[in-house]
Amino acid sequence: MKSIKYILFVALFVLGGCAASTQRPPQSGALPPEVKGSLRLLIPWGNGQTVIQTVIEEIDSAGYKLRNLAFYKDSLKENDRLFSINSRDYPVGIIPLKDNSGNLLIIWMSGVAYHFSVYAYKDGNVESVLEANSDIYPELFYEKKGSEDLSILVTNMDLVKNKKTKEKNVQPVSATLYRWKDGQYVSVPNIQWAKRFSSGK
Repeated sequence: MKSIKYILFVALFVLGGCAASTQRPPQSGALPPEVKGSLRLLIPWGNGQTVIQTVIEEIDSAGYKLRNLAFYKDSLKENDRLFSINSRDYPVGIIPLKDNSGNLLIIWMSGVAYHFSVYAYKDGNVESVLEANSDIYPELFYEKKGSEDLSILVTNMDLVKNKKTKEKNVQPVSATLYRWKDGQYVSVPNIQWAKRFSSGK
């Protein structure tokens, strides 16, 4: 459990640092003209050989505030853009799932729910490899000793009756595991919530 708390602490610390860093003037002067919105996050990511710039901007669209997520190869130039998508949700976490050559997890918040996306860099392109929703913040853990890829746990909530008070409260009842294997995510649903961290053993 200590390792899980540590991972979440590091993730929130990294996000806070990234958000804070966008408040400072860029080292090389103003941002390139391709970045037209209000910058929210700018973080490098890559596969050990190629640097991918991950940019999240807030833009106005017909009176609505949207967040634009874009990935650029090496520089923030339009011809270097690999992937771009708009979202009404707000980014609350950006977490590499491996120290090197791994996927990138982005957690978004919409109201009281979370939506998360995982992106992979394959054959010179960035592509979405997982989209899922969660009632609470996803949990990350290493399934096996020596594993380099973090697996993702999504908790499923439901109304549960208290045996003593007979009242119903929303509580975690099960979890869905997403495991990176052979270039794709394999889901393991309906894991007993109390045993969710031992699902891979």
